[in-house]
Amino acid sequence: MTSSAVQTTPPPGRRDSSTSGSHAPPPGSHGLGPEGAGPEPESSQSHRPSPIPSLAPVVYKHSRGGHQVRPVYHPFPQSAIKDLCKAHKDYGRESPYFRGLLRSDLNVAAVTPADLRQLFSCLMNSTEFQLWESAWRRLLSDALPSLLVDPETTVDEEGNALTLDHLMGEGRWTAPVDQANIIPPKALDIVRDHAMTAFFGMAPDGPKTSYFKIFQEQEESFTAFVERLTRAVELQIPDVSARRGILREMAFNNANSLCRTAILSLPLDPPPTLAEMLRVCQIEVPLLQTGETSQQKKTPKVATATTQPPSGPTPQRRPYVPNRQRCYLCGDVGHWATQCHLKKDFDNFKNKKGGGGGEGQAGQTDNQKN
Repeated sequence: MTSSAVQTTPPPGRRDSSTSGSHAPPPGSHGLGPEGAGPEPESSQSHRPSPIPSLAPVVYKHSRGGHQVRPVYHPFPQSAIKDLCKAHKDYGRESPYFRGLLRSDLNVAAVTPADLRQLFSCLMNSTEFQLWESAWRRLLSDALPSLLVDPETTVDEEGNALTLDHLMGEGRWTAPVDQANIIPPKALDIVRDHAMTAFFGMAPDGPKTSYFKIFQEQEESFTAFVERLTRAVELQIPDVSARRGILREMAFNNANSLCRTAILSLPLDPPPTLAEMLRVCQIEVPLLQTGETSQQKKTPKVATATTQPPSGPTPQRRPYVPNRQRCYLCGDVGHWATQCHLKKDFDNFKNKKGGGGGEGQAGQTDNQKN
């Protein structure tokens, strides 16, 4: 990104020309305009050092009259590299915090290929760095034809046609100062963007899940789901221009029921953007969850009781218990008098006595039969 801010402090090791008593700039200074007409006038505030250090390795400064700009190069701050390395170690490459911090630091202003090499060599081991550099070179090689037809990037500041050596900072353009002075600002932005794309495109360790198999969990926020899906799409879709459409489609198709209901409340013509999906889910899903909770509370308790198994022990069928009454003939248990083996002898005895057993005994026998 090109910055229009004016550099108000002289680079380290260089004296301010306004305090030296001479109008001649020191050797190698960028204090002259493009035509060598003299030092650029500076305000009275230029003598005060800025309390906030700049993260921009390349700052574009307006020349006299404000019609032309020239780059002022400063190395990428070591403090920024240290903070990025710490975030990478503490949170990992996949963490949203580290990814956001890296994008923020690199998007402050234009950076040179030399600065990018220095930064990413601190974030990777030697093997990973080789893989990153190879992917970076491939992306820049694919982007070069479109840069050669763009009027802003067709040639460098010396009138030479832009080459892959320009973009990679190789050959004649290995010096960071030459990269800042010669490579067009828009080309430096492309170099930076592809460096980040190559870095984030490096697959993490472990198995890789296809992006179309990533579904939103029931208790997962839509924002966290989209972040997981975005990371998978970045790794698996090399075409940057196609990622946005794929991400929007998969974010809707694989969302849970509550989020899909919220998204369907948006107008479908034109189709909602991903930002609109995120916003409506952030607002509508909590309301839908509250409605579901209220509906569950209104459900009658009887209906709940009919669908739930009893909480106590399951009643068991009582086992068969044989007859425990004693037979009045033999005194044993387990059979009636009519089934007793003494029944025949008892009947013979009664017949001999002429039925002398009386009505009471007959009645007792009849009761046992019954």
